[in-house]
Amino acid sequence: MKNFINKIIATALLFTLVIATSCNKGFEDVPFTTTASGPTLSEKLNTDPTFSFYRDALVKYGLINQLSVVGNGVTAFGLDNATLTAVYASFGLTPAQFIALPSTTGTPLTATQAATINGQFGAVFQYSIVATNLPSARFPSSYSAASSLFPAQVPNVQMPTAIVLPGGNPLVRMNIFPAKNGAIFYANTVPIVTPDAITASNGTLHRVPTPVTPPSQVLAQMIYTDPNHTYLTAAIARADSGQVGLNRLDSVLKFGVANITVFAPTNLAFQTLLTGAIAQALIAQGVAPATALAQATFLASTPAVFSNPALFGALSAQTVRGIVVYHLLGNRTFSNNLPLSTASIRTLLNSAIAAHPGVVVDRSTASPRLLGLGNGGNFSNFTALDRHAVNGVWHVIDRVLLPQ
Repeated sequence: MKNFINKIIATALLFTLVIATSCNKGFEDVPFTTTASGPTLSEKLNTDPTFSFYRDALVKYGLINQLSVVGNGVTAFGLDNATLTAVYASFGLTPAQFIALPSTTGTPLTATQAATINGQFGAVFQYSIVATNLPSARFPSSYSAASSLFPAQVPNVQMPTAIVLPGGNPLVRMNIFPAKNGAIFYANTVPIVTPDAITASNGTLHRVPTPVTPPSQVLAQMIYTDPNHTYLTAAIARADSGQVGLNRLDSVLKFGVANITVFAPTNLAFQTLLTGAIAQALIAQGVAPATALAQATFLASTPAVFSNPALFGALSAQTVRGIVVYHLLGNRTFSNNLPLSTASIRTLLNSAIAAHPGVVVDRSTASPRLLGLGNGGNFSNFTALDRHAVNGVWHVIDRVLLPQ
């Protein structure tokens, strides 16, 4: 088992870097432009018939005044009347009935349903506004070279919205992530169909085809409760042996203001890797191949393989930690932020081993896939993309990535 990967020590520097570079950032970190005079975004929206339903929703939730802010300005990701009419209709509501929520008068909703929908949409419209002007010309390009505005390999820029993260600190906001990849502009994973649909003295409205919805759970809540990721959960626990505080992977996955990406191998991916590795180790010790395979299959049949003392020599905490951090990126990389051509991307393993080449995003096929340095040319495919969390995003993959 020791032969399939060398022991790798992931030091405290690793998580110092995560917290220092990935936390919610303030408005001053985002470039902005405003002009000295002219109608504000609020004033323009008040006279634009295309976005009147969006304006009505902002008035309903007490957000319209945010579009009058000068200084850093404002950006809105707005939906036109046709889009909002269709969205409301999916709940059995007309635009007028939606504006009347949480009242149930004239609607097919119960009081509980009305209150729930009203609260959910309140968060959506809060999430659509950020207190910085970012016209399309200032969108960062995914995995671009360094520029005066952004450092190299930043797939998107964090823009704090009006939503306060759980905990109540008004200075800690939930972020939205604009980016440009190729010719397409995005808000998170939602393509912007009309960049700069409205430009004003203090800001910009970009038209989106569907609501950009805020996440509601942190990565730990989502991954740990997924029945297809019990092995990854157990691997994280093993990797955290002897670690404390924010050196623990578990702590980072639960930390609301972190900002990371997780490539999450399935249970089958871990079982396949561990069965083969354990069988090889047993055969090397003189066990007959058929017996070795049977024993390896049994040992790898449950996530308890990571907590089995008999395997601690091979599955040491350092070894498992090296594997797990190779599946983490120190930024939030949605699928639409991945490089458009075959390229290597840095993982959190690079915080401990700066010269490591990282993970290859392969673009030789119709769908992107990943290749670890130690996978012998065997690619890992994405089976689910863009599971969005408060503190990051995670993608499901079908093979464990090996760093060497």
